[in-house]
Amino acid sequence: MGRRFKDMQTAEQQYAAQQAARSADTPAPSRPVAAATHREWVAMSPRQQAAHLARLDGREDEARRWEQQEAQATAPAPRKRGWFR
Repeated sequence: MGRRFKDMQTAEQQYAAQQAARSADTPAPSRPVAAATHREWVAMSPRQQAAHLARLDGREDEARRWEQQEAQATAPAPRKRGWFR
């Protein structure tokens, strides 16, 4: 359970690892970055296509924003409950 003492990082090593992770300009892609086939491209909605192109260009934050808009547009509206519930 857990790491042995000799396997643990020192505070300096942890800080260096965190700084290295922070220094990366873009967050790690949430999906694999590969060009879509024509069949996949045709099946995508315009928002999914925009997210895909943004991810191919390395703009992960913009891709996530497009995916968020797609999720909001395709999610069913919450049902209004009756006044008696």
